[in-house]
Amino acid sequence: MLGMTMVYGARSVIRPPVDPFHVLTYAAIQPAVPQDPWKSAKMIRVAEELTRWSEIALTGRNPVDLLVWPESLAGTGWREEPEFQKAIQNARRMGARSLLTGSLDIRGPETFNSAILFTGPEGRPPLVYDKNHLVIMGEYVPLAGIFPWLRKLVPPGGDLTAGKSTEILELEGCGVKIAPLICFEDSVPEVVRMAAQKLPHLLVNLTNDAWFGNSAGSRQHLENARLRAIEVRLPLLRATNDGVTALVSPKGVILSELRKEETGSIREPGFIMGEIELVETHDTVFTRWGHWPVWLSCGLVLVGLIRRRDVA
Repeated sequence: MLGMTMVYGARSVIRPPVDPFHVLTYAAIQPAVPQDPWKSAKMIRVAEELTRWSEIALTGRNPVDLLVWPESLAGTGWREEPEFQKAIQNARRMGARSLLTGSLDIRGPETFNSAILFTGPEGRPPLVYDKNHLVIMGEYVPLAGIFPWLRKLVPPGGDLTAGKSTEILELEGCGVKIAPLICFEDSVPEVVRMAAQKLPHLLVNLTNDAWFGNSAGSRQHLENARLRAIEVRLPLLRATNDGVTALVSPKGVILSELRKEETGSIREPGFIMGEIELVETHDTVFTRWGHWPVWLSCGLVLVGLIRRRDVA
């Protein structure tokens, strides 16, 4: 089984490149807004920083197919914040054909951590993906319905509703299909696998790793995400609040990364932009079979051990 894995991996690496069906132009913004986990960032500050860096990235250049902003940085939803809505409109008028942003999305009694795609003519309702895999004690509280006081133990926004399905969002005008992944979803194999089964052309992760501060957490998050890109053989674009904003190839190679040259810091505000060659996607072994080959291997080893014991 190990030999088969090595042969399959080598074959995948040396496979000749396929002609792209579309070359996607993109910009990913990293606003680096400071965040106290017990105090929601002011949406107006978030909107100002996103607008400022979007303007720097887009002014004087050709329009980009996709502008990406990171995961929600504030405790209110985009529908309730005129300043954030204005920032979205401004960015699209600056030259973003489509804009994908993270935000809380409040619908009646429920609040979702969502990825919102604005594409097509201005005024058209956005496409929405609600985060499926919530973080325990960070985004939802087990047994909170029975013990309401547990909600006081988590930061604001810690009692969210999980999305019910994986959504693939299509950019109008170019036919590119993206699979949004929010926060740690780009490091969870089954979440990425379910998205890849719907054959997107690109994985896009929106995250806010400000919680990690100066620890290695942000870098470790990226390293985990690289493995997911390899497993499903899809490019991965990440837009983060304060690192690591990056573009990862289907082979796990970091093609672009936001880093301050003088200090090597990944937590500085800024942006990355460029082009992504996208090809028509297809299943990989992991996309189709998941962890079954691993369990099969474990089963064969167990059978072998039992037979050896019986012989002895």
